[in-house]
Amino acid sequence: MKRKLLVFIFLFSANWVCAFHIAGGDLTSKWLFGNTFEIKLTLYRDCSNQSAAYFDPTIIIAAYTLNGSVLQDSFHIDLANVVPLEYSGIGCVQPPAICMEAGTYVRNIQLPAGSGGYYLVWERCCRNIAVINLQSPSQTGMAFYHEMADPILANSSPTFNSPPLPYTCVGQLFRFSFHANDADGDSLVYEMSTPLAGGNSSNQSPNPFSYLNSPGGQNLIPEPSPYANSTWDFGYGISDVCGSAVPLVMDPVTGIVEGVPDVPGFYAMAVTIYEYRNGVLIGIVRREIEFTVLLCEGNTQPNLSASVKNADYEIYATDTLCFNVTARDLDGDSLYLIYKGDVFSQSPVAGLPPPYALTSDTSGIDSVRVQFCWNTQCNQARDSAYKVQYEITDNGCPLPLTSLGKVTILVKPVPIIDKPNLLCLELQNALIKVNKNAQPEIIPRYFSNFKLFRSINGSNFQLIQSVEDPAQFTFVDSGASNPLLIDYCYYIIATNSCGVESFPPTLSAASLKSMKP
Repeated sequence: MKRKLLVFIFLFSANWVCAFHIAGGDLTSKWLFGNTFEIKLTLYRDCSNQSAAYFDPTIIIAAYTLNGSVLQDSFHIDLANVVPLEYSGIGCVQPPAICMEAGTYVRNIQLPAGSGGYYLVWERCCRNIAVINLQSPSQTGMAFYHEMADPILANSSPTFNSPPLPYTCVGQLFRFSFHANDADGDSLVYEMSTPLAGGNSSNQSPNPFSYLNSPGGQNLIPEPSPYANSTWDFGYGISDVCGSAVPLVMDPVTGIVEGVPDVPGFYAMAVTIYEYRNGVLIGIVRREIEFTVLLCEGNTQPNLSASVKNADYEIYATDTLCFNVTARDLDGDSLYLIYKGDVFSQSPVAGLPPPYALTSDTSGIDSVRVQFCWNTQCNQARDSAYKVQYEITDNGCPLPLTSLGKVTILVKPVPIIDKPNLLCLELQNALIKVNKNAQPEIIPRYFSNFKLFRSINGSNFQLIQSVEDPAQFTFVDSGASNPLLIDYCYYIIATNSCGVESFPPTLSAASLKSMKP
């Protein structure tokens, strides 16, 4: 169900975008043949203010050796194309304060092999003055940086699968994937990074120029590294980009960032991808991004049932855990529920044997419901909890909203009971009666049998009875004659439902000899 929604936009002062227009970008390389590579710089421009400067018609990217930062070459690259980006949900009107364009600079270059690799760099000043999580943003530029493997490896860098998200809503889950594709199948590790400071604040014309170079807006070759980090404003940092109670965090494996921004405003952040081959770092790609947090009205986040809202379950192996997962949308939107986790057959945690948990994806209007059920087995117990997550997303405007249900399931080993506390001996009509003590921790369903052992006058203990019903244990030792003269000792071993026996007691077993008058 799709509706037209009212959106209240947090408007900034009219001059905040004037001459401050670059909202991020990334620099990548693609191996073509021999020592020839296609390099691409993709820039994202904030076009919400028509007076903002346009993309630079030509830029200069420098290539320095990784060993020694020796300038290998520099390349003039013309603007290839510009495309508008649409971010609102299907059928929604994009908020008027949001406008984003992508400009692409592409050129084929050649770099000699055997150098140990290169880094490419381009710098541009300056950032939007409205950025609230960096100090002096209007005096701080951007540095677009990329480390290339030695051309002898014929390597292509990872490339991001989608442009950055330019806005999200206050108090709502910000969840975005920075996942990249690597044509060579290399291993990728994702990390939140501090934005780099590049460019020079002395001239805010659209002409590019480099940090530490002479002012005036000349089209200059970028300087070599090192490049300074931008300075976070008080209360912000890599661990809390938005200064919110639920900070933005990144999954290093998937590249997914999620958190809940608390305050409207304009925020800067950066993401670094480390590219590994056979355990060796061979490349680095960075993406700069600036995004807006808006006050949005008209779409309410879907509600998930308490059964999966930060729910923690503790069970024993062989238990069956089942619960219902329900979700509702007060706005009457369509809902899409998906799941993932350690206990499912699609992607079980390493070493988890079947049987696996059962559940399903589903969709509906207004509300949805599925069931989770897991019949655990003995070999599925472990010290750390399994993780399960449900995600419910609506199709509301201006953006679809997502709620997460996070569940932990701790599967404990089936109990083992110490034996010295199991025996209760009594003398009845000159016969020894052996009873299993009543103990609350002995839950019958976790035990398959109890075995009674006897020793006579210090001899080796011998098994004299096995009781298969763990709920009942009473034994009269009719073979124990003269119990007040002869020393009869007893102990019990409990076998749990996973076939694990408790250890025999290390101290003396229970005896009636002390009852001799």
